[in-house]
Amino acid sequence: MRWGRIYVLLGLLFLGRPLPSPGLQASFGLEYDDNLFEKIAESKRSGWVNRLFLSLSTRLLETKRGVLQLRHQWGAKRFWKSEEVQGASGDVVASQLQIAVVAQLHERLSLFCDNEVKIKNVQRISSEESYLRGGLKLGLSGRLGKGVSAELRLRRSSDDARDTSMVDVAVNGLGMELAYEYRRNVQARLGLKWHWIDYERPILQMAPVDSLDPRIEDQADRMRELVAGVQFYRSILVHASYALLENDSNSVGFSYRAHRLQLLVGRNLYHQVDGQFYLTLQRRRYREELPQSLPQITAEESDYEQMLLSFKFSRQLTSHYGLSTQYKRSRNGSRQAGASFHKNIFSLALDINF
Repeated sequence: MRWGRIYVLLGLLFLGRPLPSPGLQASFGLEYDDNLFEKIAESKRSGWVNRLFLSLSTRLLETKRGVLQLRHQWGAKRFWKSEEVQGASGDVVASQLQIAVVAQLHERLSLFCDNEVKIKNVQRISSEESYLRGGLKLGLSGRLGKGVSAELRLRRSSDDARDTSMVDVAVNGLGMELAYEYRRNVQARLGLKWHWIDYERPILQMAPVDSLDPRIEDQADRMRELVAGVQFYRSILVHASYALLENDSNSVGFSYRAHRLQLLVGRNLYHQVDGQFYLTLQRRRYREELPQSLPQITAEESDYEQMLLSFKFSRQLTSHYGLSTQYKRSRNGSRQAGASFHKNIFSLALDINF
C-alpha cells in the first residue's frame, strides 16, 4: 500500500497511551482446536497447537507532567498437524512494538498518543494472513464535572498485506465518548465513531446480465458506530455494551446495518480461582442481494465475528506463577456464500511474571 510504509515509519516517531505496568511476562500454552484451518463442516480438521507469548513493558520517562512508556510483544504458534496431508506443519510468528505517552495539559485535561508497529508472518497456514501494520492514535481526555468525563480520539492505520491473495487496507477514524460515573462502582458510557475504510481492490457493480463486474475505482466504505455501555463492580464485575453499526460502501454487496452485543462477567470464585465469562453477538443485514457468480474474494476480507463465547478460569499459584484454562466457541459470518464455520477451542496455559 502506498501509505502503509510511510505510516510505519512515522509510527516510530510518535508516542502513545499508557500501557500496563512494567515487567516481563511469559505464557506457555497448549490448545486443542476442532477446526484448525477454519474450514466448513465437511472439510474441517482438528488438532493441537502450541503457543508462546512474551510481553515486556517499561517506563522510559516519568514526570509530574506525563509518562513515556515502551511495550514489546512477541508471540508464536506452532501447529502439530499440517494443512496438507503430505505437507509440513505450519507456524505463525508475530511481533508488535508500542510506544506510549500521556501528557497532563491541565488539571482537568490530558493528551494521549498511541502508536504501534506490528509484523505477522504466516507459514503454510491458509486460515491466517501475513501483514505489516502501522497505527497511530491521538486523543484528548478531560473531566467536565462531578462524575462526568469526555474523550476525543483520532485514528490512522494501514495494513500492508504480505499475501498476494489479500488486499491492502487503510483506516481513518474519529471517535467521541461521554462517560458518567454514578458511584465508584457504577459507570455508563455513550460513544459515537466514524470510520473511513479504503481497500485497494476494484469495486463491484451490477452488470446487465445479473452478474458482477469489477470497476477501476477502488472500494471505499464509510461506517458509523453508536455504542452504549454500562459497567458495575462490587463482588462481581459486569460490563455490557450495545453497538449499532451502519456501513455504506461504493461496492455492491458490502453495505449493511449491524447490531452487536457484548457482555463480560468476572468474579473471584473459590480457593482463589477467578472466573470470567465473555460473549459477543453480531447480526448483519446486507442491503443488496448478490448473484451466485461472485468474483473471487478471499474469506479473510469478508469475515466478521458473528458469535464468540468464552469461559476462563485462572489461579495465581505463587507471586510469579499462574495457571489458566479456557474454552472458546466461535462462529464467523461471511459475505461469501457457504464460507461460515464454527470453532471450539480448549486451552491450558502457564503464566509467568518475572
